[in-house]
Amino acid sequence: MTSTPDVSQQVRRILADELGINISYVTDSGGLRSIKGWTSLTHVRIITGLEKYFQITFSNSELVEMTTVQKITHAVEKKLGQK
Repeated sequence: MTSTPDVSQQVRRILADELGINISYVTDSGGLRSIKGWTSLTHVRIITGLEKYFQITFSNSELVEMTTVQKITHAVEKKLGQK
């Protein structure tokens, strides 16, 4: 699945803001174990930021699957397609 540039860029921006890092460090393959500062607490803040910005909600089962930037981007795009 190819992501929409605007959605992908905004997801990366929200992640960078919540993690307090430069957006250049937020790559599609990056995730919980590879991006500095991404903890379970910041994961919750990231998801909350995404839900507010895109006006969507995620289930608990979706949250545990969202472990990389790419997976998060795809989950957001899926939700936006359901609107």
